[in-house]
Amino acid sequence: MSHENKEGARPSRAVWFETRRGFAISAAILAVISFLLLFGNLSRVGIWEPWEAGQIQVAQQYGTRGESVADPQDPTKPGYNWAVPTYNGKPVATPLLKTWLMSASLANTNADENPKIGKLEFSARLPLAVAAFLLVATGFLWMRRYFGGWSAWMTGIALVTTPAVYMGAQLVTSEMLFMVTTSLAIMAFVQLLYAESRSRQHLWGALFGLATALAFLDQRIFGLYLIVGVIAGFALSQIPYRRAMQLRENPDAPNEVGRTELLLGGASLAAAAGVFIWGITRSKSALAEAAAEAANNAPLFLPHVAQWVALLIPAFVLLAALLIARKTDVVRTLVSTSGAIALAIVAVTALAVSLAYSDANPVLTQNGEVLGKIPVLTYLLENHLFVTSDASQHMYFALWLRQIGFALLPWITLVPLALGYLSRATRLQDESGEPIADLLRPELAIQRLLLVWSFIALILVALASSQGHYYYPAYFPLMAGVGLAMTDREFWKKSRLRPFWLGAMGFVAVATIMMLGKDLERYPTRLIELFLQLQKDFALPDTFSYGSTLKAIKYATALLLLTYFGGVISWAILTFGDVKSAPNNLKNWWKQRRTTPAKSGEADGTLDAQTSENAGEMNRVSAAEKRAREREEVRNQSNLPGKIAGFIEKPAGFSLLLAAAFAIFTGVVAFDFVPSLTHHLSQRGVYQTFIEHAQPGEELVRYQIPASENSVYLENRPRISNTTEFLTKFKDPQRFFAVIPRTRLAAINSEVRAATNPRQNLAVLDARSSRLILVSNQHKEGEENQSFVSEAIVEDPATIQRTVQFEQDGKQQHAVFNKQLEFLGYDLNKPLDDEGIATYKWGDTLTITTYFRVLSKVSGDQKIFVHIDYPGNRILGDHDPVNGEFPTSQWLPGDIIKDEYSIPIERYSSVGTYTMNFGFFRSNNRMKVEPRAAHDGQNRVPMGQIRIEAF
Repeated sequence: MSHENKEGARPSRAVWFETRRGFAISAAILAVISFLLLFGNLSRVGIWEPWEAGQIQVAQQYGTRGESVADPQDPTKPGYNWAVPTYNGKPVATPLLKTWLMSASLANTNADENPKIGKLEFSARLPLAVAAFLLVATGFLWMRRYFGGWSAWMTGIALVTTPAVYMGAQLVTSEMLFMVTTSLAIMAFVQLLYAESRSRQHLWGALFGLATALAFLDQRIFGLYLIVGVIAGFALSQIPYRRAMQLRENPDAPNEVGRTELLLGGASLAAAAGVFIWGITRSKSALAEAAAEAANNAPLFLPHVAQWVALLIPAFVLLAALLIARKTDVVRTLVSTSGAIALAIVAVTALAVSLAYSDANPVLTQNGEVLGKIPVLTYLLENHLFVTSDASQHMYFALWLRQIGFALLPWITLVPLALGYLSRATRLQDESGEPIADLLRPELAIQRLLLVWSFIALILVALASSQGHYYYPAYFPLMAGVGLAMTDREFWKKSRLRPFWLGAMGFVAVATIMMLGKDLERYPTRLIELFLQLQKDFALPDTFSYGSTLKAIKYATALLLLTYFGGVISWAILTFGDVKSAPNNLKNWWKQRRTTPAKSGEADGTLDAQTSENAGEMNRVSAAEKRAREREEVRNQSNLPGKIAGFIEKPAGFSLLLAAAFAIFTGVVAFDFVPSLTHHLSQRGVYQTFIEHAQPGEELVRYQIPASENSVYLENRPRISNTTEFLTKFKDPQRFFAVIPRTRLAAINSEVRAATNPRQNLAVLDARSSRLILVSNQHKEGEENQSFVSEAIVEDPATIQRTVQFEQDGKQQHAVFNKQLEFLGYDLNKPLDDEGIATYKWGDTLTITTYFRVLSKVSGDQKIFVHIDYPGNRILGDHDPVNGEFPTSQWLPGDIIKDEYSIPIERYSSVGTYTMNFGFFRSNNRMKVEPRAAHDGQNRVPMGQIRIEAF
């Protein structure tokens, strides 16, 4: 393995990685990390519903259904066969490859009457995890062949520690197979391009064809277009470099892109334009027969015409690119005998699937006209998305940033650097102006391929978003760019001597992690929205957050990047030396100042102003460069501070430190953040809690859960249809369990309390989810009751710390709202002093607990306003009672309800004694308060004072 240091040649690599021992150890470390991240969570994380549940049920039904084709007597009825995934007998746009793999993996779980916790999840996700492991291993070996072990290892670590890969391997909803198949196909083509013998060419041709065929089975025609598009872009990118090499050898050499190539390419582009014109003409002709108002509102193309346009125009454009670059080695390889082998494999696969799908779902016609869309083209072109997905129309720039940014966290911080690094391979000359010797050697050509691959994928997915495609699959080339950039010692040696560029790279990296970290604090769903198909109407609870752990790893990552790009260690060493030697330097400067005569033009003030300014600018630049060289000398010192600076601020040590730190970052996300999210996304939690608490013969039912909601855990559980049946089961001495929507607990609990004497509450055994909870009619000893509703119902009013009454007509009375609610008193989370005032400091949290006796049914769902007033300052605390989970319309007469609400005391709030007032309101109307002494004329009830102090 060569380790050249010449400009434009392959950068020097750590020699240890090239040894047999280095390869074995680095590969073992990568394998262990990959195994833990890709397989460690398969059975721990519940199936996310309805997203994963729907695809798992499609795979389960595929393996157990009978044979069927379209009914010749009723062609409007959809049919199915081996090429058509279905859900309840109807075709669905689920990838065929994923359906096959999951169906085979789930075969041993289909016989279970009830799903087995862990077994179902592991079986469903295993094919994706194996595919991800294959991509990491293959990518590592492929990079090692062309760029050495160090770059390959960094690429593998970066790839496997990105959410796109390790979360993609854990979640059935991911497009992991799309990334794997297209990446393997492109890598196989490169191997075919640079194969050393004919037998190897045929082998790589077959593997290229196989990977491309698998990409078709996964994403249909779009999988083919992406692979061909990247190859076509790669071929075009080679043209200027082939031309430069020709001109060096023979300035009179004819251009490879001649008249023939331009005519062929132009003819193909003309064919694309012809398809577009035909589509408009055909559509207008048909629409002319419709009513005028219908024609005015009609789409640009008829449905089936739009399908042909979407199918043929990209094909002709890609063909044009290949024809223009037909003399390049890339295109010649594609049309070689080995390329023909690949083409045959793909063609057989595509034709077999298309014909089978057509047999089961024939084209519907009326009077010779196609009705709607052509089924097989729908399958080939379109991708299923939730109707409410952000990507259901078209991808837009902000959505691209969100998808790619969070899918590559935290490595996204280095992606701009990686793209900039790869763009260096597009140069014809090195930094000294000398021509680069071999512009077409594999190392440079592959770097250009990685760059082309990254951008072509972005363009094609953006265009394919019109058909529901949204997933960006080119994560491998981005991480390969990161691996190459972070391990190029010569690149960093030169960069460290250019402090401005180094600082700019560091600023982008630190700013990126800070912005994404802030986004995750404000919008926790951003971490997982890619794996929920970018569904826009899903939200986690308002109280959900990743806590202080997220801030810790965000700031730790920023500090690590700042230390490297800012050279913090060497700066600190030099600064300490400067401070230590400052007195002597000052003395020497003063002596020199007194003994050195003034320069000509300086004493008489005649020095030209522009010359002075230019000299100052030169001094500033040279000072910066001088400082950079001094810091480089510090890094090369053999003392302990120098060794520390050299390890952290040079790529040899920093790349290892970065890999370790980002692996820890990934471990926190994978084994802490994701499991905490799964309670809100999966029904496994409630089902598992039922298994843990139920005795033989005790029943689990579903109550008030929509029949349309998919569930792989609860699908065999009976439904209760009405309230009477539920109340009958509740009163039965036999224990039973029910899964209900979290938002319905207050209403159901009120129904139960109203129907029982003495009043009873539902026992809530699992309330971790924001969607579904597990309840029971019995609460046994040792079980935790997690009912947030029953916790708000007070049985003993003596627990109220401070009762509040007002004197009216010589009597002490409680405040009453609309003759429906009686205010009894409140608690504070701080003790009261002798004056009855609690003291809070800046940064504290004020928690107020108010108590109300329900006198009669409350009209509507009222909100509570809280005004904490001081002259010139007001602290607001408007909120829904009991966190909005126990609305006032569900409060029963005779009950005492408590509401707890927390208000942060902001820093720099005015210091002084505040008065607290509150009331109930709905829309613009406040509930009326009686007696008159209990409010201030605006239906605000005073309830004491607090004192705010500074630190």
